[in-house]
Amino acid sequence: SVRHRGYNYMSLFPRPHWTVFATKRLKRIHYDTSIPFNTTGEMVPTFLAHPFFGSMGFTLVKAEAWMMVTRDFVAECVQGPLARRMLANLSFLLSSPEHFFISVLLNHKKFEHTLVPNSFRTVFWYFNRHASGQHPFDADFEKQGRYLFYSKLVETPGFFARKFKVPGSPMMRKIDRDVSGIAVDRVNSTRVREFHSKTMRAFLDATASVANGTHVKIN
Repeated sequence: SVRHRGYNYMSLFPRPHWTVFATKRLKRIHYDTSIPFNTTGEMVPTFLAHPFFGSMGFTLVKAEAWMMVTRDFVAECVQGPLARRMLANLSFLLSSPEHFFISVLLNHKKFEHTLVPNSFRTVFWYFNRHASGQHPFDADFEKQGRYLFYSKLVETPGFFARKFKVPGSPMMRKIDRDVSGIAVDRVNSTRVREFHSKTMRAFLDATASVANGTHVKIN
Protein backbone atom coordinates (compact mmCIF):
# COMPACT_ATOMS: atom_id res chain seq x y z
CA SER A 1 0.00 0.00 0.00
CA VAL A 2 1.00 3.65 -0.36
CA ARG A 3 1.02 4.14 3.41
CA HIS A 4 3.12 1.04 4.00
CA ARG A 5 5.70 2.05 1.41
CA GLY A 6 5.86 5.63 2.73
CA TYR A 7 5.71 7.59 -0.51
CA ASN A 8 5.77 11.40 -0.58
CA TYR A 9 4.09 13.35 -3.38
CA MET A 10 5.57 16.68 -4.53
CA SER A 11 5.63 18.48 -7.90
CA LEU A 12 9.16 19.41 -8.91
CA PHE A 13 10.14 22.43 -10.94
CA PRO A 14 12.43 21.69 -13.93
CA ARG A 15 16.02 21.05 -12.88
CA PRO A 16 17.44 24.23 -14.57
CA HIS A 17 15.23 26.26 -12.19
CA TRP A 18 17.02 24.87 -9.14
CA THR A 19 20.28 26.75 -9.71
CA VAL A 20 18.56 29.89 -10.97
CA PHE A 21 16.34 30.19 -7.92
CA ALA A 22 19.10 29.17 -5.51
CA THR A 23 21.16 32.11 -6.76
CA LYS A 24 18.20 34.49 -6.82
CA ARG A 25 16.77 33.61 -3.42
CA LEU A 26 19.74 32.47 -1.35
CA LYS A 27 22.86 34.29 -2.53
CA ARG A 28 21.76 37.46 -0.72
CA ILE A 29 20.25 37.46 2.76
CA HIS A 30 16.55 38.23 3.08
CA TYR A 31 15.39 39.46 6.47
CA ASP A 32 12.08 38.18 7.84
CA THR A 33 10.29 41.05 9.59
CA SER A 34 8.17 38.61 11.60
CA ILE A 35 11.22 37.63 13.68
CA PRO A 36 10.76 40.58 16.10
CA PHE A 37 7.01 39.72 16.23
CA ASN A 38 6.08 42.16 13.50
CA THR A 39 2.74 40.92 12.15
CA THR A 40 3.49 41.87 8.53
CA GLY A 41 5.91 38.99 8.02
CA GLU A 42 7.63 40.41 4.92
CA MET A 43 10.90 39.15 3.48
CA VAL A 44 13.09 42.20 2.94
CA PRO A 45 16.14 41.82 0.66
CA THR A 46 19.50 43.08 1.88
CA PHE A 47 22.83 43.62 0.18
CA LEU A 48 24.56 41.13 2.48
CA ALA A 49 25.96 37.96 0.93
CA HIS A 50 24.72 34.74 2.49
CA PRO A 51 27.70 33.28 4.41
CA PHE A 52 26.78 29.67 3.55
CA PHE A 53 26.03 30.14 -0.13
CA GLY A 54 28.23 27.84 -2.20
CA SER A 55 29.35 25.73 0.76
CA MET A 56 26.16 24.27 2.19
CA GLY A 57 27.03 20.68 1.32
CA PHE A 58 23.62 19.81 -0.10
CA THR A 59 21.64 20.42 -3.28
CA LEU A 60 18.94 23.08 -3.07
CA VAL A 61 15.90 21.78 -4.95
CA LYS A 62 12.70 23.60 -5.94
CA ALA A 63 9.15 22.25 -5.87
CA GLU A 64 5.65 23.58 -5.47
CA ALA A 65 4.71 24.34 -1.88
CA TRP A 66 1.71 21.98 -1.99
CA MET A 67 2.34 18.32 -1.21
CA MET A 68 1.13 15.06 0.28
CA VAL A 69 3.69 13.64 2.71
CA THR A 70 3.95 10.89 5.30
CA ARG A 71 3.94 11.28 9.06
CA ASP A 72 7.45 9.77 9.09
CA PHE A 73 8.75 12.51 6.80
CA VAL A 74 7.01 15.23 8.81
CA ALA A 75 8.74 13.92 11.95
CA GLU A 76 12.09 14.15 10.14
CA CYS A 77 11.37 17.76 9.11
CA VAL A 78 10.56 18.67 12.71
CA GLN A 79 13.22 16.72 14.60
CA GLY A 80 15.85 15.35 12.21
CA PRO A 81 19.47 16.56 12.22
CA LEU A 82 19.55 17.14 8.45
CA ALA A 83 16.35 19.18 8.62
CA ARG A 84 17.71 21.30 11.49
CA ARG A 85 20.94 21.90 9.64
CA MET A 86 19.07 22.80 6.48
CA LEU A 87 16.73 25.10 8.39
CA ALA A 88 19.74 27.01 9.74
CA ASN A 89 21.13 27.34 6.21
CA LEU A 90 17.82 28.43 4.71
CA SER A 91 16.58 30.75 7.46
CA PHE A 92 17.30 33.81 5.30
CA LEU A 93 15.96 32.28 2.10
CA LEU A 94 13.14 33.85 0.11
CA SER A 95 10.09 31.57 -0.43
CA SER A 96 11.60 28.85 1.76
CA PRO A 97 8.58 26.41 1.65
CA GLU A 98 9.29 25.83 -2.04
CA HIS A 99 12.81 24.62 -1.18
CA PHE A 100 12.99 23.30 2.38
CA PHE A 101 10.77 20.20 2.25
CA ILE A 102 11.85 18.91 -1.15
CA SER A 103 15.52 19.57 -0.35
CA VAL A 104 15.26 17.60 2.90
CA LEU A 105 13.56 14.77 1.02
CA LEU A 106 16.01 14.43 -1.86
CA ASN A 107 19.16 14.99 0.23
CA HIS A 108 18.17 12.38 2.83
CA LYS A 109 19.30 8.77 2.28
CA LYS A 110 16.19 7.40 3.96
CA PHE A 111 13.69 9.44 1.94
CA GLU A 112 15.35 10.14 -1.41
CA HIS A 113 13.67 7.12 -3.05
CA THR A 114 10.20 7.91 -1.68
CA LEU A 115 9.45 10.86 -3.96
CA VAL A 116 6.58 10.53 -6.39
CA PRO A 117 7.07 13.69 -8.51
CA ASN A 118 3.41 14.64 -8.67
CA SER A 119 1.39 16.31 -5.91
CA PHE A 120 -1.88 15.70 -7.81
CA ARG A 121 -2.81 19.33 -7.35
CA THR A 122 -3.82 21.06 -10.58
CA VAL A 123 -2.20 24.50 -10.90
CA PHE A 124 -2.20 26.73 -13.98
CA TRP A 125 1.16 28.41 -14.53
CA TYR A 126 0.77 28.92 -18.29
CA PHE A 127 -1.98 30.07 -20.65
CA ASN A 128 -1.49 30.31 -24.42
CA ARG A 129 2.27 29.95 -23.86
CA HIS A 130 2.34 32.90 -21.46
CA ALA A 131 3.67 32.35 -17.95
CA SER A 132 1.60 33.62 -15.05
CA GLY A 133 4.56 35.04 -13.16
CA GLN A 134 5.18 34.57 -9.43
CA HIS A 135 1.64 33.37 -8.76
CA PRO A 136 -0.45 30.96 -10.84
CA PHE A 137 -3.48 31.97 -12.85
CA ASP A 138 -6.81 31.80 -11.07
CA ALA A 139 -8.41 28.47 -11.94
CA ASP A 140 -11.79 30.21 -12.19
CA PHE A 141 -10.55 32.96 -14.51
CA GLU A 142 -13.53 34.00 -16.60
CA LYS A 143 -13.58 35.84 -19.92
CA GLN A 144 -16.70 36.73 -21.89
CA GLY A 145 -18.78 34.34 -19.82
CA ARG A 146 -16.43 31.37 -20.30
CA TYR A 147 -14.17 29.76 -17.71
CA LEU A 148 -10.90 29.40 -19.59
CA PHE A 149 -9.40 26.65 -17.46
CA TYR A 150 -12.42 24.48 -16.72
CA SER A 151 -11.95 21.95 -19.51
CA LYS A 152 -8.25 21.58 -18.65
CA LEU A 153 -9.12 21.15 -14.98
CA VAL A 154 -11.49 18.24 -15.60
CA GLU A 155 -9.05 16.65 -18.06
CA THR A 156 -6.18 16.68 -15.56
CA PRO A 157 -6.15 13.96 -12.89
CA GLY A 158 -5.86 15.49 -9.43
CA PHE A 159 -7.22 15.48 -5.91
CA PHE A 160 -6.91 19.25 -5.48
CA ALA A 161 -6.70 22.42 -7.56
CA ARG A 162 -5.74 26.02 -6.91
CA LYS A 163 -6.34 28.80 -6.80
CA PHE A 164 -9.97 29.91 -6.92
CA LYS A 165 -10.81 33.58 -6.59
CA VAL A 166 -14.62 33.60 -6.29
CA PRO A 167 -16.23 31.45 -3.54
CA GLY A 168 -19.45 29.71 -4.58
CA SER A 169 -19.07 30.64 -8.25
CA PRO A 170 -20.95 28.82 -11.03
CA MET A 171 -17.69 27.03 -11.81
CA MET A 172 -17.40 25.79 -8.22
CA ARG A 173 -20.97 24.52 -8.33
CA LYS A 174 -20.24 22.73 -11.62
CA ILE A 175 -17.18 21.11 -10.04
CA ASP A 176 -19.35 19.97 -7.11
CA ARG A 177 -21.82 18.36 -9.52
CA ASP A 178 -19.50 16.91 -12.19
CA VAL A 179 -16.10 16.37 -10.54
CA SER A 180 -16.14 15.98 -6.76
CA GLY A 181 -19.77 14.87 -6.48
CA ILE A 182 -20.35 16.75 -3.21
CA ALA A 183 -23.27 18.83 -4.50
CA VAL A 184 -26.53 18.36 -2.60
CA ASP A 185 -28.49 17.82 -5.82
CA ARG A 186 -28.09 17.32 -9.59
CA VAL A 187 -24.89 15.30 -9.21
CA ASN A 188 -23.73 13.81 -12.50
CA SER A 189 -22.71 10.41 -11.14
CA THR A 190 -21.30 9.21 -14.45
CA ARG A 191 -18.91 12.15 -14.83
CA VAL A 192 -17.92 11.97 -11.16
CA ARG A 193 -17.06 8.27 -11.47
CA GLU A 194 -15.10 8.90 -14.68
CA PHE A 195 -13.02 11.65 -13.07
CA HIS A 196 -12.38 9.68 -9.88
CA SER A 197 -11.39 6.61 -11.88
CA LYS A 198 -9.03 8.62 -14.09
CA THR A 199 -7.40 10.27 -11.06
CA MET A 200 -6.91 7.01 -9.19
CA ARG A 201 -5.38 5.35 -12.27
CA ALA A 202 -2.91 8.22 -12.63
CA PHE A 203 -2.15 8.13 -8.90
CA LEU A 204 -1.50 4.39 -8.89
CA ASP A 205 0.54 4.52 -12.12
CA ALA A 206 2.76 7.29 -10.72
CA THR A 207 3.22 5.37 -7.48
CA ALA A 208 3.94 2.10 -9.30
CA SER A 209 6.59 3.84 -11.43
CA VAL A 210 8.53 4.74 -8.28
CA ALA A 211 7.94 1.30 -6.77
CA ASN A 212 9.50 -0.18 -9.93
CA GLY A 213 12.68 1.85 -9.51
CA THR A 214 12.09 5.12 -11.38
CA HIS A 215 13.57 7.68 -9.00
CA VAL A 216 14.48 11.37 -9.18
CA LYS A 217 18.21 11.81 -8.59
CA ILE A 218 19.76 15.11 -7.58
CA ASN A 219 23.27 14.22 -8.73
